[in-house]
Order: sequence, then C-alpha cells, then structure tokens
Amino acid sequence: MTKKLDTDSPTTDVFDEFEELLEQVILQEVTQAVWERFEGALAKFDPESLEILESHLDGVPVEKLSNSNKLSGQDAQSLIKQMKKDLVRHLRKDCNFRH
Repeated sequence: MTKKLDTDSPTTDVFDEFEELLEQVILQEVTQAVWERFEGALAKFDPESLEILESHLDGVPVEKLSNSNKLSGQDAQSLIKQMKKDLVRHLRKDCNFRH
C-alpha cells in the first residue's frame, strides 16, 4: 500500500517556496553572468565602433548612421554586419560551455 503525498501540508509549502526562491537566485546569477560577458565583449570595440553599434541596436536606421559617420550606406551596413560577427565571436570566446 503506497501512502499518498499530502500536498496541502505546511512542509510541502515550505519546499515549494524554497524551490521558487532557489530558481530566482539561479536566474539572477545567470542573468548577471550573461550581462558581465556581454559588457566585456562590448568593451573590446573602439569607442567610435561601439557608438555605431549601440545606435544601430537602439533602432537608428543605417542611412542615418552612414550620414552622421561620413560613410556610404553600403560601408555602414558592412561595418555593422562585421561588428555583429565580432560581438558574437567575442561572446563565444569568453564563454565556457559544458556538454
């Protein structure tokens, strides 16, 4: 005969709350680690390139970026594409994945 677990007991509530708090702590730590790596990858760009990339990520159109940085539209688009690749490369280089 198996005993049915009493899910309404105070002990179960404590364990549920503990699991929820643990998940929140883990999520906060992971989020912090990701932001630190992202900021570290961004720090590898020179200030001018970083400003262009941040403007692009903030939604500034390529045409406006090219005009304000005295680049052709194609050069600005190529530069942004290369910076995105570099950002991904920097992020991957700084990350250790467990399999």
